[in-house]
Amino acid sequence: MSRRNAGATDAVVDAPSPARRTMPHGPQHAQALRSHHVRRSVALAATAVVAFVGAGAATAAYTLSGNIESTNVDDALAHVERPTPPPADPNAGTPLNIVLLGIDSRDGDNINFASAENTAGARSDTTMVMHISADRDRVELISIPRDSTVSMPGCPLKDDKMSSPMSSTKFNSAFAVGYDYGGSVTAGATCTLTTIESLTDVRMDGFITIDFAGFQRMVDALGGVDICIPEAIDAPDAGLLKLDAGEQHLDGTQALQFARARKGKGLGDGSDLGRIGRQ
Repeated sequence: MSRRNAGATDAVVDAPSPARRTMPHGPQHAQALRSHHVRRSVALAATAVVAFVGAGAATAAYTLSGNIESTNVDDALAHVERPTPPPADPNAGTPLNIVLLGIDSRDGDNINFASAENTAGARSDTTMVMHISADRDRVELISIPRDSTVSMPGCPLKDDKMSSPMSSTKFNSAFAVGYDYGGSVTAGATCTLTTIESLTDVRMDGFITIDFAGFQRMVDALGGVDICIPEAIDAPDAGLLKLDAGEQHLDGTQALQFARARKGKGLGDGSDLGRIGRQ
């Protein structure tokens, strides 16, 4: 025992005893090295297991795939009458604006609907813009009256020619210009689309045209249509159309007369706006 720093707190220091001395130990980091070797060995073993399992799974998948045979069902059932698959929607998720055009062409089967006047050319007496929502849950229609005064921009005809712009003209003249000078229903429809886009600044994605005979056949193909008529109709100028008030089932001929009728008992003031409502 020894005392040092008199007057200060006593501190006892044990001197090393010869009896406690042992053989020198190895380096202090030897234990850490051994732990490192153990961890490395475990990691290598785990890697080997994963690699083995992965290789085994790949081999199994390859073997199973080799044992699978495929058959083209459409070819196998080619001679069997089957339901028609639903049409695919190439524009799914995208809203669409389609222009519907009812034209008064007297070509072909439409000659049966010709009157003494206005038998030449073709006009779009009915024009509707049909908006189909992107989720396909909603369809909305808006009609453009044929006698609306509009400005018509130049539109493509044929042979890379363009029509001259027109101001203060009737809306249905757009189709007539395209049809007369472009020589086709397509030219008439595209002139109408160009005019609508100029008026609304809304893109039109396509069009559908239908004439008198096509309208009649379409309704007949549906088995007719049910219409609730507010008051009795007597319209001699519309193919002698006579309908009672209330719910009526119309065939193709009656539906066409109803859609075209403008003057007569039960048809209001005879304006285009009244006919638009019935259409």
